[in-house]
Amino acid sequence: MVVLRSRTDSRVKEKSKTARSGFFYIPPERVSERRAVLSDRDERRHIVRTLRMRPGDNVRFVDGSGWIYSGTISD
Repeated sequence: MVVLRSRTDSRVKEKSKTARSGFFYIPPERVSERRAVLSDRDERRHIVRTLRMRPGDNVRFVDGSGWIYSGTISD
């Protein structure tokens, strides 16, 4: 799960270097006002095992409908 900090229109260029990697995809129906749930098993495994990200790490993702989100991994 990701606790959301911000939401940005993807047409706005982002200069933030808050995440270790690029963007992850989370379907729009998995995004609520304050949190998002990463439902794709392979994506979760990639974050935890390959990138070795842990709770408290910053992450950025897109929802496929033009929004970029920034958040922190919570569990």
